Amino acid sequence: MKKLILPLVIVAVLFGCSKKNTPSPGSTSGTNITGKWVTTADTLYIYQNGVLTKTLTFTGNTAQLFDYQFNQNGTVLYPAQADPSNPPMAYYVVKGSDITFDHPVQVINGLTAGAYTQTATIKNYTGNKMELVYDETSTGNGITERDLDVVYLRRQN
Repeated sequence: MKKLILPLVIVAVLFGCSKKNTPSPGSTSGTNITGKWVTTADTLYIYQNGVLTKTLTFTGNTAQLFDYQFNQNGTVLYPAQADPSNPPMAYYVVKGSDITFDHPVQVINGLTAGAYTQTATIKNYTGNKMELVYDETSTGNGITERDLDVVYLRRQN
């Protein structure tokens, strides 16, 4: 009986361990977002306690709109937001239809921006167009605010 325990433990260890299925940066399970994407519009829906209180839509060449440069190495640059020689950046990973952005601490236009993580959902991807939907909720002073931000993007050739 004692001779069987060691082989059983070895078999359990070998077959009981699984490899982590960590997506590589920029991998999108068939959705290739690598390249430059231009924001054509951005609509922000603001809800307070479940009631839509404000809708803001930005189109054209405004400061609220910025482009995304998705690189194969898992970085994304936002070239129109700051000095083109030192644009803000983040790391991104796509898993299914979700994209997670990890923004490190960085200096943007002379101001230090703290690190934060943000997740969006990729919707209506066609290869040349897609939407990023950010859905964030915060609570304070008895008010629950939900910001639903839909960013409309077009691939730039």
